[in-house]
Amino acid sequence: MVTDFTPARAAIASGAVVNAQWLTVEALMSDDDGDVTGTIASEAISGASGGKVGIAGSLALNVVDHKSLAEVRGNAVVTLAGGDVRLAAEGNSASTVDAVALASSSGGAKTAAASNEAAVAPVTAQTGIGTAPGKSPRRSRGPAGTT
Repeated sequence: MVTDFTPARAAIASGAVVNAQWLTVEALMSDDDGDVTGTIASEAISGASGGKVGIAGSLALNVVDHKSLAEVRGNAVVTLAGGDVRLAAEGNSASTVDAVALASSSGGAKTAAASNEAAVAPVTAQTGIGTAPGKSPRRSRGPAGTT
């Protein structure tokens, strides 16, 4: 399973005009009865049997790119009447993989079974404010919960 997992995204759109006392843009994980974890799981089960030879193989693999993003996009105009800007992004994920291979044969014949499982699941929480044309955007990026 390969997944681009974006559980939380919040943005002031490019070209938007915002006039406010203060501005908060938050990309937070939703709370499901106290659970704020995005869970990705994959499972592979194989089996084979025969008279004299049984061969089975399974592979369970999770590759997840988990991103949470809060930003004021470039070309947005934000005018505040004395208040602050707050950008917050958080991310939390769990990856579960399970691989099982079963092989059987009868009468003392040969059997072979192999299974493997792997998970790659980086979590990124990112906040950013777009800038004027020709300038680099200012971004804060780090492990989930630190930006």
